[in-house]
Amino acid sequence: MPSDLAVLLLHQAAEADGAGGLVEVQLVATAKAGISGGTLESMRGQLDAMRSSTALRSLAADLYALNPDRIREPTTQQPLDAGPVRRSDDGTWTAPFIMAPFNTRIVRRSNALQGWAYGRALQYGEVMAFAPTRRVLDRSLPAPGAGPSAGTQRAGWFHSQVTARTEDGHRYQAIAAGPGDPGYAATAVLGGRNRTRSRPRR
Repeated sequence: MPSDLAVLLLHQAAEADGAGGLVEVQLVATAKAGISGGTLESMRGQLDAMRSSTALRSLAADLYALNPDRIREPTTQQPLDAGPVRRSDDGTWTAPFIMAPFNTRIVRRSNALQGWAYGRALQYGEVMAFAPTRRVLDRSLPAPGAGPSAGTQRAGWFHSQVTARTEDGHRYQAIAAGPGDPGYAATAVLGGRNRTRSRPRR
């Protein structure tokens, strides 16, 4: 939901300014969250299914898999879901984001359902920001049915910064953020508790 809402706000702001369609849009995610055993098990199941099915592998690799009319989709080159670890010009380190394979296809579907209102040249990608010097703790992954404690859920938070460039060269930024573990506490009330704003970025 934060991805979909943020890109919609960017489109509305650019449209109001007459700045043209969205061309390059990227979400950079940061969060404090627990790990769900059920989510991990679902991912394992998907990987197992893909290993035994060429059709499922092709579907998972299709960047427009959720779009209603695949034949009419533009040939715009999209960012890879699992791009390299890199350092941006502002010094931020980014890596592949675990939710990118899902969120990016949802945003492209929303664009298609609205007649490509965001722009037929829309390039949308998501990455995760991180600190390369942060110590990684060695801990066991949760089993299916297990997840973060109530305290971990309350202490969690999420912050998604989405930047966009339009056809006319204007730049915009949207922030979708809120308190609570994004996979648990924030999910149930996301529409009411998160704060999403957009503003021109010169």
